[in-house]
Amino acid sequence: MHHLTEEEKSKDFTCFESRLIDQNINTNSVNRVVLLEQAVYNWLCTADASSTSNFITLIEGLKPIRSRQPGVNSTIVRRRSIIGTTTTFELLSASLFILDEGVKTEKVVLFSPYIGGEADGMTHIGILMWGMVNDVEASLYKTLISNTEFMRNKIRLDDRFPEVKDPDSILKLGRDVSVV
Repeated sequence: MHHLTEEEKSKDFTCFESRLIDQNINTNSVNRVVLLEQAVYNWLCTADASSTSNFITLIEGLKPIRSRQPGVNSTIVRRRSIIGTTTTFELLSASLFILDEGVKTEKVVLFSPYIGGEADGMTHIGILMWGMVNDVEASLYKTLISNTEFMRNKIRLDDRFPEVKDPDSILKLGRDVSVV
């Protein structure tokens, strides 16, 4: 994963409904969902209040400005990579400062925007948190995610997802993944 230049960092990386083409979407018909990989979930369950707060602020900063809590700034994306061959999506990373055994440590959170389709009249959109790693491990995780997604998407599924502004930026969840 390459580091973004200052100009690239200023791009709008907001997620959730801002990735959909129809900007007049009824937010009452949208479920904003954050899916956590097991290791991220385990960390979140054991993290101290300060680290948890920083994690929530990172997620809040990925929402469009009109949907954010007051006073929360946009999350700054440090790295970006495109995963996949026929079906592609963005893998983004942002910094997160946590307390690790009393020492303030910088971790890199790897995530992707996704659309989980529509069920019961609700469109499920959000982000998938792949992992929290040290900066030097980010490219290794990118390779692992890329290989896993290649295996999962060898059979192309029919497209039943809402239209997006940039199709190469959204992870389309397959039938083997469900949002509850």
